[in-house]
Parts: sequence; structure tokens; C-alpha cells
Amino acid sequence: MRGASGDVLLAAYVTADGTRSLDATALREALQRTLPSYMLPARIVLLDALPTTRTGKIDRQALPDPFAGPTLQHVAPRTETEAAVAQIWADVLGVERVGAHSNFIDLGGDSITAMRVADGLEARFGARITFGRILAATTLAGVAGVVDELTRR
Repeated sequence: MRGASGDVLLAAYVTADGTRSLDATALREALQRTLPSYMLPARIVLLDALPTTRTGKIDRQALPDPFAGPTLQHVAPRTETEAAVAQIWADVLGVERVGAHSNFIDLGGDSITAMRVADGLEARFGARITFGRILAATTLAGVAGVVDELTRR
């Protein structure tokens, strides 16, 4: 699928086998432990069942828009660090609004954009943060916490 910035983004459509419930957050955390960052889906869409054609194949045209699903309630950046990181994310990802609980991957971030964010953070705060730490922290508040931790003297 194409994101707002025109980049191609990976979406995962997931169904359960009926013996367990689905939790997108737990699934994302499990994927982060096993997949390289460039293979992580930008969105995870939970479905009761995959839509199929008359012949039993997956009906890709009937899959829901991965960006049309529910989103977290927006919580504005709460600290100066969060506000600065939010501005860097907005500039790099081409999004208008970044909140404290915004997820970098959900906003369209990947390993390439994480490197651009790392460069922006280094320019702004003077601390080198690896793109792996940005992807591991996942949320704006998490990345701001890493920045605060690295810039304390």
C-alpha cells in the first residue's frame, strides 16, 4: 500500500484461529523481536476472517483500508523533549500531528526514515541515537525518554 508520503508501506491482515484472542500490540512486539525493522508492517489490521472470492482466494479488493481503523486518542506532547521529537517526526514522516502515544511504525516510519530521525535528533540534541533504538522505543514518549536519558549529564 502507499502511505501519505507516497512511500510503499507494508500492512498485515491478521486473523485468529478461534482458540486465542488477537492483540495488535502484543503481535507487534513479537514481530519486533523476530523480524528485521524493514520487514515490520506499518499497520496491523485484525480481522475475524479474510474476505474471499467465489473461488476461495483472498479478495484483496475487499480488504479494509489499513489507515481507516480506530486510532489512539491524541495526547499532545507533554514535555519540551517530546515537542521537539514530535516536530522531527512530523518533518521526516510528512504527518501533521504527532502525539505522545503515536507509534513511529504506525505513522509510516521504517528503518530508512528512522535513520533520518536519528540525524535530526543528533542535530537538535547533540546525542547520537541509533535507528534501532528509535524503532525499539516505538512511541514518541519512548523516543523522548531515550533522548532525555542520553542527554542527562
